[in-house]
Amino acid sequence: MKPSKCVINLLKRLRDHYTLVMITNGTSEHQWEKINMLKMRKYFDCVIVSGDWPWKKPDPNIFYEACQAVSVKPCQCVMVGDKVETDILGGIQANLGGTILLTKSGKKMISPRPHITIEDIHELSLLLPPTSALQNKSSSHLMDVDESSCSSNASR
Repeated sequence: MKPSKCVINLLKRLRDHYTLVMITNGTSEHQWEKINMLKMRKYFDCVIVSGDWPWKKPDPNIFYEACQAVSVKPCQCVMVGDKVETDILGGIQANLGGTILLTKSGKKMISPRPHITIEDIHELSLLLPPTSALQNKSSSHLMDVDESSCSSNASR
């Protein structure tokens, strides 16, 4: 098992403009073994393994912990995941700025509905604005963050 060069290049490009956090469910030893074997740690500013914490996805607290670790508000974050019942539900319950479901073609949609559904991880480049667009609010990308919608009580 090895991530494709295309995925690695995407992570590098995203990391040039964004703070990237990985949240993964599972036992600490097993998940860290996978992360290290795949050499994925270097592509993320923060990695949170649920086995190291008292919560796991979809508990909003693990998302709040991730936000706190990188000093951002939940409404400034976008959850990208492939599991509705953990990734999308957790992102919605934590009031993240957006949720993006990576799904296989033809997969039936279940509840809760993500903000956006994509079939190819590389579509993220089209959805996420450059960081300068977040500052000048002139972008028409789908995942622009509206700071006025941030709630100050969206924390633990």
